[in-house]
Amino acid sequence: MVKSEYYRRQADLCRQLALVQRDRKAVIWLIEFAEELMTKAEVATAFNARASDRMPASADLEAARPSL
Repeated sequence: MVKSEYYRRQADLCRQLALVQRDRKAVIWLIEFAEELMTKAEVATAFNARASDRMPASADLEAARPSL
């Protein structure tokens, strides 16, 4: 599973770096990259939500296990 929190932390770091950066091109690049990372975080959140909907709960797995 992709961790959306990872992308959010990376985006936050990019924004923080943009605040202290003096080079205008670097600031623009960092902000754009932070936006891309936030988009990836949203995609990962949606993907993980769909994946968890498809996975059976652990109780269901226990019930489906054949008894020996």
